[in-house]
Amino acid sequence: MNSWKPCIRRALAAVGATALALSVLALPSAVSADTESDAHPHTGVSIGGNATYFHGNKGTADGWYGGADLRLQFAPALALEGSVNYQQDRSIDYYPVQASLLVYLTPQYRLSPYILGGGTWYLQSGPGNMGNSFGPHAGAGLELYLSRDWSIDSSWRYMWLQNTGTGTNYFNRSYSSNTWMVQSGLHYHF
Repeated sequence: MNSWKPCIRRALAAVGATALALSVLALPSAVSADTESDAHPHTGVSIGGNATYFHGNKGTADGWYGGADLRLQFAPALALEGSVNYQQDRSIDYYPVQASLLVYLTPQYRLSPYILGGGTWYLQSGPGNMGNSFGPHAGAGLELYLSRDWSIDSSWRYMWLQNTGTGTNYFNRSYSSNTWMVQSGLHYHF
C-alpha cells in the first residue's frame, strides 16, 4: 500500500538535486553586485504562487500544498509578506494565513538571503470544526532575481502552534513547537 512513498522520495530528491545544480550554475552571476540594467527593483510590490511542504502540523497530514503570496518591499532590505495556503484533511478545509517581516541581508545582490518572522493564523471550516488557532513563526530564505520582473525564492519556517483552550491573549497562551514548513515560489514584480 505504501509502495508509492519511495518513488515520491526519489522524485523529490531528483527535483532537489536539479534545483541545486541550477543554483550552482547561476551562482557566478548571482553573487556579483547589481550593475546591469535588468537588476532587481529595490522597492515595490510582487505577487506569486508557491508550493509548500508542511511537516508536523496537528490539523493535516504531512505533505505538499499550494498557495499564493503578496509582498510589499518598502525598503531595499525590508519587506512585508502575506501568504495563504490551502490544505484539506478528513473533509476539513484549512487555510494557514501568514504575515511575515522579511529582512534581506544582501539586498544589492541578485541572490539575497533573508531572515523572517511573523504570525500564522490557522482558519478552519468544515464538519467537526475545532476552531481557529494562532502561532508565531521564524525562519530564513533565499531569493534569486532572474530579471527585473521575475524572482524565485525558497524559505524554511519553524512554527509554534497554539494549544487550544490556553490563555486569554497571544502572550499568555501555551504553544507547541513541532511544526516546520518549506516553501518555494515564483514572483512577478510590479
